Amino acid sequence: MSREPRDLHRSRAASSTTYSTVGLLLVGAGLLGWCLGPAVVVATAKASGTELTSIAKIALVTTHERKTHRCAPASDVAGRPARLLPSILLIGERKCGTSSLARYLAMHSHVLPPETKEPAYLNRPQTSRSAYALHFPLVGALQSCMNWFELAKTGRITSEPVCKVAASDCPPLTFDASAGYFSEVPPHVAFSLVPRARALVLLRAPHLRALSHWRMHMRFKREGRRRCGTLSCDSVTNFSHQIDGELKRLAPGHGAKGSYAPQTCTLARCPYTPYIGPGLLYEPRVALWTAHGNPLKVLLTEELDEATAKGPRALADYLAPTLQWCGLEPSLMGPLLNMREPLRSNVASWVAVTAAEGPPAATHATLQLLLRLYEQSNHVLAQRLGRSSLPKEWASIPGKR
Repeated sequence: MSREPRDLHRSRAASSTTYSTVGLLLVGAGLLGWCLGPAVVVATAKASGTELTSIAKIALVTTHERKTHRCAPASDVAGRPARLLPSILLIGERKCGTSSLARYLAMHSHVLPPETKEPAYLNRPQTSRSAYALHFPLVGALQSCMNWFELAKTGRITSEPVCKVAASDCPPLTFDASAGYFSEVPPHVAFSLVPRARALVLLRAPHLRALSHWRMHMRFKREGRRRCGTLSCDSVTNFSHQIDGELKRLAPGHGAKGSYAPQTCTLARCPYTPYIGPGLLYEPRVALWTAHGNPLKVLLTEELDEATAKGPRALADYLAPTLQWCGLEPSLMGPLLNMREPLRSNVASWVAVTAAEGPPAATHATLQLLLRLYEQSNHVLAQRLGRSSLPKEWASIPGKR
């Protein structure tokens, strides 16, 4: 994306004495947009004479024709001065890769990142469109910066601004990537503020999601934080102890043989189980968000991570149907395709570490218990999604024992 204007300018300068008309056509092609793709740009930079004139004319016509269907539907706006409201809601689930997906989405040429990656605004008891809009870019802006939080190898969270300049050929859209919405916000509340938004949810093998959620709380505890979500960090102990306590809340008669009753956890009523509960309610919540009428797309974390591990091209191909579903042109992922550093997903890197080290014996036994707990709810979810099966990680434990 960054080389196109320079390449076109050099081509125009080289031909200015003989082909001045051609130069003007190339300037027009550059201003109308770089939607044509790298093949046309390279050909234009290398061409000369009548060939160059022909390519420039094609550029003008093709860009004009494509612009009408490459631009996403107009965003809702609110506030004074007017700001964009999100066209895409990345609603969770927690510890399923929402942050990674948000960063990939922000690489699209027609997407501006929100000023706050996870505003968690829709969780609040009182909401308004104008107050919600304060988290997003101004209408007409082509640049926005998002404060990005990254899990370093040391286990500490670091932050850096992620700034983006959107292409000018289409009005940009933005997104809200608040992972708690899927489990904590009724769909009618979300869509009352952004009626034209599309909701996108990532779901991960629930036993691994539970372990990842606990690991995050343990990191919070080591950092000296007082609150781990709704829990006191001081109350967070080892994984097996935490899960055993939640199983007892699900079924007071829970014993060593695993006599639990997961049917006690429903949308209407579920004991407070922050590690176990979300996975038991995947399917009911998918049904709830689907029933509202606004589009909902479900992605599976393991499939996203598999594509991430294969590199930028594989990831772009995997994301293409989702981008189309969002109204975005899949080919406009230049920043992703041009990445030189290896792609990294927090979820994928954690799975790799866990697979290499293997969980402690007690944790392994607890994960086996959770596999049995989630077996039926996973089967129901697969049916809801129209799938014959879920990824193998949903029925296995990373590492060898």
